[in-house]
Amino acid sequence: MAKLGNKYIIMCVGYTHSGKTTFAKKLTKVVKDVVTIDNDEIATFINEKYPLAVFSKYNKIKRTYKEPNLKFLLYQEILKFCLRADLNVIHASCNLGKDSRFFNKQQAKKYNYQLITIYFNLPRELILKRIKNTKKDTKAFRSSNKWLEILPKQDNYAELPPSQKNTRYFEIKNMQDYKDTLTKLTKLLK
Repeated sequence: MAKLGNKYIIMCVGYTHSGKTTFAKKLTKVVKDVVTIDNDEIATFINEKYPLAVFSKYNKIKRTYKEPNLKFLLYQEILKFCLRADLNVIHASCNLGKDSRFFNKQQAKKYNYQLITIYFNLPRELILKRIKNTKKDTKAFRSSNKWLEILPKQDNYAELPPSQKNTRYFEIKNMQDYKDTLTKLTKLLK
């Protein structure tokens, strides 16, 4: 295996409203050469611009990373483009299931990147409180009407905790973990 470079794919893994996107935004404010890819932003874009494709029977069929739905297909292509451009990437909304994480691991190996996993493992009560108080837009939705409907759906396919194999691993359970992880990653990426 080739020697690993000093470029990174950072996977933020956790339930909705656990702080993944907020963390990614804070990191990109202090480290300039990091591209943030957010699946909710991709979903909002395709829902608004390509509704016939998004809501087609073909896109509703359960897919894998080898034959992805439209949102994941766009994510894959954006990620590969960024890696070919030699950019650090933070996947702000890495899927709770294994497929997305497996795809990221494959690409890290192929493009000689190091993988970092941040597991946002917050108490369920805190996540529920955040969901109840959210002002987060719902334009990314395909089949739900409220954020509160997302959590039980995620429970059905979440495969947690994520693997610690072949990755630098951070787990965020509280605000101190959050600050420590942000500080460590800022130093690593600068």
